[in-house]
This record gives sequence, structure tokens and C-alpha cells, in this order.
Amino acid sequence: MTIELRPPHPGEEDALRALFTEAFGDAAFTDLFFRTGFSPDRCLAAFDGRLLAALHWFDCSLDGRKAAYVYGIAAFESCRGQGVGSKLIRFSVEYLQTHGYEAIALVPAEESLFPYYERFGFHAAGTISEKRIPAAAPLPIRTLTSSEYAEARRKRLPAHSLQQDSCLPLLAGYADFYATPRAIAAVSGEMVWELLGEEADAPGLLAALSLPAATVRAPGSGRPFAMAIGAEAPIYLGLALD
Repeated sequence: MTIELRPPHPGEEDALRALFTEAFGDAAFTDLFFRTGFSPDRCLAAFDGRLLAALHWFDCSLDGRKAAYVYGIAAFESCRGQGVGSKLIRFSVEYLQTHGYEAIALVPAEESLFPYYERFGFHAAGTISEKRIPAAAPLPIRTLTSSEYAEARRKRLPAHSLQQDSCLPLLAGYADFYATPRAIAAVSGEMVWELLGEEADAPGLLAALSLPAATVRAPGSGRPFAMAIGAEAPIYLGLALD
């Protein structure tokens, strides 16, 4: 099988959409991603006359250096187990590096995939705190726009942390952004995708949103989370779109 590795051409978006839906099982999320997160300039794919596999990335920065957050790695089920995904990942790492990306980061879908990505030069580079927190007495909160949230998180994150402003429009499609007196948060249902600031504000935020409890993610040392090439640990890869 001769495999062609390249960015997608005009007219190939329908095949990319079909792959995304098959891999991630949600047609509504596919529509959201291709409306707010997809760019043919931030996509690489494998073909043998038909689409076999693809991946996407968001532009980020790390200590002021150009970085990529790789996302949505997928192969059609009929193509799995044939080495197509491995070829695409190896090609993508080289492609990104030759196109000026000094760091490449991703979040494995499962912890068991860490050894798989190590084969391509990725190393464990960051952890995250993830806790189930119950609501308590409500706190005053206010809603933030995605641009306000982006600016607020820049001020709260250390200089070495990845900034993922380009993925915020996608996250804003299914999450809302809030400020409490001492924290900011991205919330969707009973999932707080990111809490930056004082964790003690989390129970009051949940109560203000009429949530009895939620899973809350924040910078911390709870579990392995991010992998990277060209970035020294520890990094914080917040707002991972898993």
C-alpha cells in the first residue's frame, strides 16, 4: 500500500468529517469542530487514493516560542492495525518541526497510550489535578467572554505554560466561562474543564451554578496528563479538548 502524507486538498473536508465522526462518535461535535476549530492549514492526513487517517493541531506558545497542540488523531476503523497512524504521527512531527514549531504537545486519550507516543519522541511533560468536588455556599460569579477568559488566564498562568487561545472558540461551543472572587473557570455541565486560582472557590462556584457536584481540573500533580517534544517538564496543558 502506497501512502501519501500531506495536508488536505479542497474538496476533502467531507471525508475528514466522516472520519472525525466515526472516531469520536458525535456528529454534533463534528459540526462544532469543523465550524470553530478546523483549518486545512492545521491538518495532516494519510491517503492511498482515499482518506485513511488524519490529525489536527491548534497553534500555541511556550515561553514565547511557536508550539502546536496536536488533537483529534484518528484512523478509519478499516485501516487500523496497519501502521498508518504511526506513519502519520512520525511525518507530522517532522512536518511541524520543519515549519517552525519548536514544541509539540498532546494529551493521550488514555494513560495506557503514553508508551505508544514515546515511540515518536514524546515524553511525559505535565500532570493535572482532577477531583470530584461538592457544592457549598454560593459565591458571587460573573460570566466571561472567551476573549476575557483568554486574557484572564494569561495573567494567572506562569510564563512557561502553554497558551491555547486558538482552541477557545471550540471550547466555547460547549462550555461557559466564569470568574469568582479568586478564580476563573471553564464549565460544561458537571465538568469544570479548567479552574485557575483558588480551589477553595470551586464549591461556591458550583452552588452558584446550581450544580450539586462536579469534576474539577486544575494545575497540580494528580495524574499524568500532557506529553511533549521540545518542552521541558513541567508544563501545564490546560483546556485539553478531550
